[in-house]
Amino acid sequence: MLTHPSVRRFCLAANMKGWFQLSFFPCSICGQRERGKLASVYANWFDKDGDRSAWRQRYCVSCLTDLMATLKNGTSQGCDGMTCCPMCGKDASQDLSGIYLTIYPPRQPEREYALTTCGTCASTLQAHLQTAADRLGDRSVGAAAPTPSPNAAWSEVPW
Repeated sequence: MLTHPSVRRFCLAANMKGWFQLSFFPCSICGQRERGKLASVYANWFDKDGDRSAWRQRYCVSCLTDLMATLKNGTSQGCDGMTCCPMCGKDASQDLSGIYLTIYPPRQPEREYALTTCGTCASTLQAHLQTAADRLGDRSVGAAAPTPSPNAAWSEVPW
């Protein structure tokens, strides 16, 4: 039995150190708290009315690997076009539904993706990206600086 106070303090500190190495937030997909930080995934898209929908999730390494594998399924099917769906590999030019991803992996540069998904794959991916996600507010509301009134001197320039 550990009875000496300095030994007990050391054991408590060692246990607490290991505890703090776990991620503060659980993975949005599997719900596990992994050692170290999680990747932040920001997703946004525009609906048919032109309204922007934005979401944030946190991914562990294995769940992010699964997501990226899903997004590369269609690229192995040999579709060369700019409007090739990354999930199914079909031409999405007639039914294009863009999804924008920004991924911040820990201690690595950010990665940005503009996905040209077809309507069917887009709805599946959007549902996945909303799972246990934080909805982000509309950036356009109150985000822009007020427009100053035009200076009279500029209006006299013959453009």
